[in-house]
Amino acid sequence: MAERYPDKGKVFKLTDSTGSKKTIVKYQHNYKEFSLKCKQKFGIPERETITFETEDGFEIDEESIPEFDNFSILVLRQQKASVCNEYTDEIGIASDEWSDPAVEDITAEYTDEIGIASDEWSDPAVEDITAGAKEIKRKLKEHGDENVEESVRSSIDEWKSSSLNICVIGSSGNGKSFLINVLRDVKDPKDKSYAKSGTTETTYECKDYPHPKYKNIIFWDVPGVGSPRFPKETYLSNIKVDRYDFFLICSCNRFKEHDSWLAEEIKKRQKRFYFLRTKVDQDIDCACREQGVEFLNRQNELATIRNYCESFLPDNAPCFLISSYHPTDYDFPLLLKRLVDDAPLEQKHAHVLGLCLSSKESIERKAKCLEGEIWKTAFLSGLGGAVPVPGISVVMDIVLICDTVNSYREHFKLTDEEINTFAVSTGLPPDLFREAAGLMLRPAMFTRSGIASLMASYAIESAVEETAIFVPVIGSAVAGTLSYIVTRRILKKILNACKNDALKVFNFVAARQTSIE
Repeated sequence: MAERYPDKGKVFKLTDSTGSKKTIVKYQHNYKEFSLKCKQKFGIPERETITFETEDGFEIDEESIPEFDNFSILVLRQQKASVCNEYTDEIGIASDEWSDPAVEDITAEYTDEIGIASDEWSDPAVEDITAGAKEIKRKLKEHGDENVEESVRSSIDEWKSSSLNICVIGSSGNGKSFLINVLRDVKDPKDKSYAKSGTTETTYECKDYPHPKYKNIIFWDVPGVGSPRFPKETYLSNIKVDRYDFFLICSCNRFKEHDSWLAEEIKKRQKRFYFLRTKVDQDIDCACREQGVEFLNRQNELATIRNYCESFLPDNAPCFLISSYHPTDYDFPLLLKRLVDDAPLEQKHAHVLGLCLSSKESIERKAKCLEGEIWKTAFLSGLGGAVPVPGISVVMDIVLICDTVNSYREHFKLTDEEINTFAVSTGLPPDLFREAAGLMLRPAMFTRSGIASLMASYAIESAVEETAIFVPVIGSAVAGTLSYIVTRRILKKILNACKNDALKVFNFVAARQTSIE
């Protein structure tokens, strides 16, 4: 039973569903008054409906809220409208501050009692955990105890069943074939899936190039409007325009009237299109030779190119200046971000995982996407396929966990083969590359024995700590058990380690290549 504070009330830490907005709210008189305070804090109109949940996704009602401990973390969810983005400006604090003067005295009194400062989070609220527990509840209701395991297990790779077709359009010599190779991270011209490029016409038909790792992501090399075999009059039907989800319209010079016409036709179909001014590095090199290195202002030169391109495009048409030889420079990272942001919800997962790691933000977004799937493996770990782990009193599905961990390794390009490729690009032996880049993960950690060792250490930690995770239970083997807790902890730790190593590789390779240049 939680300790009650009838006179002073209780203080709760409130966060929105994304974990980006936080504040402290005092619960003193009743649930209705508390809800009104929370709406005011988050800039939500009084007429809107809000609910409260634990970090693990279980709803908190008027009867249950008094049972929660002081300084418990509650997740606020708005039923209709989104939380006001400007709420932090209205109340005059940064989103990660706790600064409610009305509760400062109370928080000071309780700090000694709970042993932490009032502005600390022992475990930051993560949207995926909340969504995960709610999804388990939903699946239990829909499928019952007997079928929920099958439903969750089939949903792990559900994103792979949603195909994503990206159309890359342009005439010969505009760099679209090489762009397709870069977007799929295919570097070897000897690779059978390598898109052939050249200055003469190499695209005589709409050619598909599936992603080598994510087969449901398909890039299409499509001739530009008005080429001999694709006249404007029959162009849309010839390329089967309705099968594509996104359109990348490429040109290394100015865009033409046909390009604007195509954009309008795509717009009528309520699909996304982007104009890509390719080979912009060559323009900068040319300007450098003409003006001299000491006189060249790169930003001004890029602005001139952008303005020139946009003068031929429809109003507000998205235009990106890119070089496929420099996927971490110019507008290339912004292009990838835009593709992910604009993706339909059912395809966003595929976008995040399938596009190349060309920026730190891409790596961070990939990690967050994968973190949102952890609950599924944690849930399944204590069910079918679970076996006792030597040295600890808990059963877990080691094979499932090991497969999940190794998928992280592949997603972040940390396999031995890929590390060797990075090492070659920097002129270092693989072992020296790992050491120089400061990588923490070693191949042995991705084996079953390595995972089992981690399980033992985390199980001991989890068993001795006080855990107040509210998750659904089926019989004696579900998500609130030690199996769920340990599995989730292992996957979060390893996922975070993979993300950090991927960032180290990105930084080291970029710095090394810059020093070589």
